[in-house]
Amino acid sequence: MIRQTLLLLGAILCLIPSASAQGLAGGGARARTGSTRRSGSTYELSEWQVSAGYQFERVNLLGTPFDTNGLNVSVVR
Repeated sequence: MIRQTLLLLGAILCLIPSASAQGLAGGGARARTGSTRRSGSTYELSEWQVSAGYQFERVNLLGTPFDTNGLNVSVVR
């Protein structure tokens, strides 16, 4: 159950950047035409970026299974 939840969470986190990039497609077209007006996208107005990741690895060291877990969180302004 926990493994399935973590897999689902990882898949969702991987899809978030591609979804936010979809909203930026119109902004580039306006920039090429010479307009200096900014769109009202929350992505462009946001000053904060948050990233999170999880890693699990199972190593069989000398016949004994050894599990490692890792979590990283990054916040940038």
